[in-house]
Amino acid sequence: MEDIRESRIQAFETYDKPIMKPIPNDNFTLCDCKRISSVPEIAISDMITTTIP
Repeated sequence: MEDIRESRIQAFETYDKPIMKPIPNDNFTLCDCKRISSVPEIAISDMITTTIP
């Protein structure tokens, strides 16, 4: 059985590393936040559109 870490490293070097770009030197924001006064009342079941048999 092949070591899973080695296969992950190989996948990273093969697929991800060649297309990675350096981080820009410009300033950036980590996230944009919006303050809300109440939480919307929605059930998780209302958001699910498919069921798993």
